[in-house]
Amino acid sequence: MEPNLSALNSKILEKIVFLQTSVAHAGLRLPDVMQTIVDGIQSILNFEGSVIEVLEDEHLVYKAVSGQLTTGTLGTKVNVHSSLSGLAVKTQQVQRCNDTEIDPRVDLETCRKLSVRSMIVVPFVTSSEICGVLKVLSSRVGAFTSSDELIISVLADSLAASLHNAKEVERRAFESQSDQKNHLELHEQKEFLTALLENLSDGVVACDAKGTLTIFNKKLREWHGLPPTDISPEKWSQYYDLYHEDGITPMKTSEIPLIRAFHGEEVKDSVMVIAIKNKAPKTFLASGQAIFDSHKIKMGAVVVMHDVTEQRQSHAEISRLNQNLERIVEERTIDLQLKSDALDNSLNGFDIINSKGQFIFANKAYLKMWGYETLEEVLGTSPALHCADPDTPLKIITALKKYGECNIEFLAKRKDGSTFDVQMWARLAHDINGEEIYPTTSIDITNLKKHERELKEAIRYRDEFLSIASHELKTPLTSLKLMAQLRVRNLSRPDSEKFQVEKLRSQFQSDITQLDRLNRLVDDMLDITRINTGKLTLQKERFNLCQLTQTILTREQDVLEGKVNDIKIDYSKAVVGVWDKFRIEQVVSNLLSNAIKYGQGKPIHIHISQDEKMAILIIKDQGSGISVEDQERVFDRFERVDSKAEISGLGLGLYIVKQIVEMHQGHITVESQLGLGSSFIVRLPLEL
Repeated sequence: MEPNLSALNSKILEKIVFLQTSVAHAGLRLPDVMQTIVDGIQSILNFEGSVIEVLEDEHLVYKAVSGQLTTGTLGTKVNVHSSLSGLAVKTQQVQRCNDTEIDPRVDLETCRKLSVRSMIVVPFVTSSEICGVLKVLSSRVGAFTSSDELIISVLADSLAASLHNAKEVERRAFESQSDQKNHLELHEQKEFLTALLENLSDGVVACDAKGTLTIFNKKLREWHGLPPTDISPEKWSQYYDLYHEDGITPMKTSEIPLIRAFHGEEVKDSVMVIAIKNKAPKTFLASGQAIFDSHKIKMGAVVVMHDVTEQRQSHAEISRLNQNLERIVEERTIDLQLKSDALDNSLNGFDIINSKGQFIFANKAYLKMWGYETLEEVLGTSPALHCADPDTPLKIITALKKYGECNIEFLAKRKDGSTFDVQMWARLAHDINGEEIYPTTSIDITNLKKHERELKEAIRYRDEFLSIASHELKTPLTSLKLMAQLRVRNLSRPDSEKFQVEKLRSQFQSDITQLDRLNRLVDDMLDITRINTGKLTLQKERFNLCQLTQTILTREQDVLEGKVNDIKIDYSKAVVGVWDKFRIEQVVSNLLSNAIKYGQGKPIHIHISQDEKMAILIIKDQGSGISVEDQERVFDRFERVDSKAEISGLGLGLYIVKQIVEMHQGHITVESQLGLGSSFIVRLPLEL
């Protein structure tokens, strides 16, 4: 059964014709014929390798190779009974392996060595006798198509014919009838090729080594306007004119594609115009080259022509339409680009959700706000993943369907799980298909919310401070006012007993106490202001913490009398460090004052020590103690562990102590049990 070549394109056919012509001119030397075949396959199909295996006894022997297969493989023997080639011989059918890794019929080790992943094996037969196989190899899985199989089958037939001819020649002296058979087969091939050329949809022209035309197929004669009857080439010019692509410039004889190919030029898609007398001209693409045999001897030239008249005629209109379209697209693109750039570079987050509740767009600001790097990470996902409350998107869409727009504040969730406050404006819109979409604009209001909370907290602290301060300031002022009124009244009553020294000392000492109290209150308020405004600074110097504490106790001895039974201080050695002396004195005084205030007059113990890097100050009282829940807030502003009216103060002492200690890169803790007193422990770095 003859292969159906009508499915092959003209360029492939041209190469097949060229190869078969080369085989025909290779003479009757069998090695030359086989080598021409495998080299031709490489030229036509460009696979990794080709091999011809000839049947000898129980083996198929490598007789010709090309591509990755080196000449060193010639003579390799393949067992007929355990190979894909042998199967093709036995069945006399084409065998194809699409993947050598899974096909048990092939030698996997050899295939891996040669990097072969697929192959096709075509048996060639002469006079119903299997001569061998033509095998083509590829490094790709499933590389071979039906067209490839058709081409290889055609070449296998050519190989079989050539092999047969060669063998017949070798037996010519003994079998005279073999010559007739060879001539007949060659004649049949020629007839087949002639029929093939005459039925091609493309034009084919060829010449021999002398430049004499040997092929000028039916389609080409039709395109040149030649009559069906044979006329000499010298009269052809009476029927047509040849022009260059512009259809105006005449084409010289030396510029005709076949002449150029004959002189060694590789002609590829050369445009020419054939103008038949009294008919509209037609445009053609011509490709061709010179033909050489296996010995590099020029056999002639061949050119294939393809009619592109209709394509060329529509080119101008298409070009005009394209220009108009390009102008419109360019204008639209610029407009969209400007809008896209503005949107994508907006400082506000912008996204679009489709009717399925999935992201279809998000700009850079949105991605950055929610902690994503690329748009691909969010496309197709649900906005519920971006909300601390996954029901938030449903609430927004419900509002949009009802009111057309929505303004909402909610807690958003980033990619890493962290949360932030966001304000979002959304509206209902429709895409070009009429489907609902929900574009939204978002801003991060975390700092705004934080400032809002801080402002509310500051207002609360201010109101609380004013309330406490007015009360605390009023008490000593009231006492001073009463004492002053008493003295004025005594002055109006001349009574020497009212002005005795001891009474006056007592009155003035009371005044001093109230003024000291006022001074402490004012100092605390000033310190709070400095802390809140960041203006509380440290003046560092080196001094002995033990000596400073002892000085404070000595200075306050008169004040402490009657308020506490005993104050004990112990330290094993001097603890010297670099701190702000005034502020550390403030820490010791406030902690001592706190211990006296809540110590119920019981003994107070002060312990000072140090480890390798830290100074440690512990002031312990034996008062009422602090509950566990109160210990967490004892260092807050305006907090007093005991709110009894007889215990005065703004509730700022421990807060100021903590701020000073932390400014020294230290920390303060409290250990306490109700009814057993409290211990305040300060740790300060020895060096700042």
